[in-house]
Amino acid sequence: MRYFVLLLVFAIVIGCTPSEEEVPVDDPIVVPEVEEASFAGTWSVDAMTMDSDSVLVTTTMFATDNAEGWTIAFDHVDEPVPAESVTMAGDSVTVVYGAYPSALRDGAMVTSLTSVVSVSGDEMTGRFRATYDTGEPLEFDGRLHGSRSN
Repeated sequence: MRYFVLLLVFAIVIGCTPSEEEVPVDDPIVVPEVEEASFAGTWSVDAMTMDSDSVLVTTTMFATDNAEGWTIAFDHVDEPVPAESVTMAGDSVTVVYGAYPSALRDGAMVTSLTSVVSVSGDEMTGRFRATYDTGEPLEFDGRLHGSRSN
């Protein structure tokens, strides 16, 4: 019986010893780089809540083939709102817009709108976060869907 227990302990120790062989690692996932020109154009973009397809507001986004000159236009705002920053990475672009009057909250200002979108052909999908100045910090997250109109 002692030999059996000793043999069992030996088998467990040998079985649990880490292998010195290197295990091959699969190739890392490569996110395709998107040409900046694929974002360029005039886009009609619908903003929705995360859990509904009801459109809250439709905007017109003007995108260029580089990080300069991006704007977003709202029916209730006289001038297009310029992007403060445009960052392209992988197959997505992050656009941050500055302050403008809210289309959804009377008398409130949106202090920042951050959108992260990707494009496939003439379709755009993504998410956004709007930060409001209402006396207390207020953030609203939603979804975006758009189509290129030119």
